[in-house]
Amino acid sequence: MLIKLTPSQREIVEHRLGNSDTISDALSEMFPDTDLVESTAAAMSEELKSGSLNLDSDLKLEVFIDCLDGSTFFANSEDAVVSKEISRGQLLAWQKAAKELEQISVDLGNEVSIPRFDSSLTCSLDYAALGRGGGQRTFLAVGE
Repeated sequence: MLIKLTPSQREIVEHRLGNSDTISDALSEMFPDTDLVESTAAAMSEELKSGSLNLDSDLKLEVFIDCLDGSTFFANSEDAVVSKEISRGQLLAWQKAAKELEQISVDLGNEVSIPRFDSSLTCSLDYAALGRGGGQRTFLAVGE
């Protein structure tokens, strides 16, 4: 199955693909040939640059699912917003991309949740600065 990904979705997937040894560890029971898993992840990383992935094997599907389920993409996102390394708007775009990737996983028959930062933390977005009218609103910045 060929899936097309947005730039924000690709960033989230690539973040995990860049750690192919972590993926091979996670999939070691299912796929004990770690070299094969790591080379597949590397090939998928190259393929992802085109904007799409062809999940034409069980291994590629499992690597993709691990990229979502094992993601650490959002681990430092709140700190990055607070220190102004990224904008609140960028975090919101990545949150939206994560929700879309979760829907893709459902469509593939492997419902997963991309881990977000601690559910006790909130993120205040300035909707006026995002061009959405209104003032500041606070929302819980975790997956539902």
